[in-house]
Amino acid sequence: MNAIAALSCEISGLPTVDEALALTPWQCPPPAGIAQVPLAAALGRVLAEGAHALATVPPCDRSAMDGYTYRFGDPAPLRLVGAAPAGAPHTGSIAAGECITIATGGALPEGCDTVALREHCIVTAHGVQVKAKGAGANVRRRGEDFHAGDLLAAAGTRITSRHIALLAAAGVLHVCVRPALQIAVLSIGDELLGSSADAIHDANRPMLAALCAARGHGISDLGILPDSRSQLTAALRQAAADHDVIILSAGTSAGDGDHVHGALLDCGGQLFVSGVAIRPGKPVSLGRIGSALVLALPGNPAAAYVTFLVLGMPLLRRLAGETPPPQSWQRVTATFSHRKKPGLREYLRVRSTPGADGTLRIVPCRDDGPAMLTSLAEADGLVMLAEEDIGFDAGNAVLFASFHALEAI
Repeated sequence: MNAIAALSCEISGLPTVDEALALTPWQCPPPAGIAQVPLAAALGRVLAEGAHALATVPPCDRSAMDGYTYRFGDPAPLRLVGAAPAGAPHTGSIAAGECITIATGGALPEGCDTVALREHCIVTAHGVQVKAKGAGANVRRRGEDFHAGDLLAAAGTRITSRHIALLAAAGVLHVCVRPALQIAVLSIGDELLGSSADAIHDANRPMLAALCAARGHGISDLGILPDSRSQLTAALRQAAADHDVIILSAGTSAGDGDHVHGALLDCGGQLFVSGVAIRPGKPVSLGRIGSALVLALPGNPAAAYVTFLVLGMPLLRRLAGETPPPQSWQRVTATFSHRKKPGLREYLRVRSTPGADGTLRIVPCRDDGPAMLTSLAEADGLVMLAEEDIGFDAGNAVLFASFHALEAI
């Protein structure tokens, strides 16, 4: 067993968030293979190979506006000799002193280099009085967006709707992607199965499954398991046989009913991280059964959500072969004060709001407890306090990231 498994539950003996992330990814190789999928089915998938343009866009010089196209510098009035609607190019060239009407997207004919906006021109019996800011005005040049052969999305890019638009415009019909991760999600707890007055509904499993499915992963919902070491061992062993990742919640503390660590070891697995210096979510654990990564999250829903974003999401990105996105954290102004103990990283649920000067400010949620789902839904992001921080006062700059940025595909 890895020595990390023997760490105590005291904060001083626990790895930091960065240490936990550094310990785990290299232990679990990404799924092998490459699949070619239709572009329409590629949302959320990670490119295994770079995607290159098959066409030049624009394919020719085009008008960016409705108006008249002509050769800049020709004396007005200009003689109107035709039209160029979008999709129906004008045949022939335009001579000096001539112009044609052109629609947005229309191809500029030979001899033209400028477009004057329709509303800036005057049509008289003698011709068209044109007015443009300069040569080349209101023209989209051939290839100004990209040329055939250009790299549009590098390997490791997770495909978004914006990438699909770009690649579709470039004539790309199929892309090569890495295999989607196969993820098993389950919850643990007798209290989730009972029908007594103290029974509670399971919030973690639907939340975690939704977060993973939104990133294009394949999800197996294994349901709710009782607080039984033998049943959990059997479920973990079976899930590890045909899944890349197992995500579970609860059962990671040191109570009599907490069996995750023991069940993982009963399966012949390894425990890399047993607790992290983080709040909320200190009991989070990371391990492996065979080639399957095991991410064991706290039972409290808000703690499960935060630890999944902070630890689970980066690990899934690396396992899927995704290039890490840019840092999502930005400095904003706090409207409240907060104090914390040094030695652990703390994440506060907050709401962002524009201040009187237009800059972003953050306000606290009503209750930041690890089990409070109302504050999780009310919040729109997190404030991060580093291990060495002891807190902040109202008016201080703090690090903030929106949930949208942290969850983003």
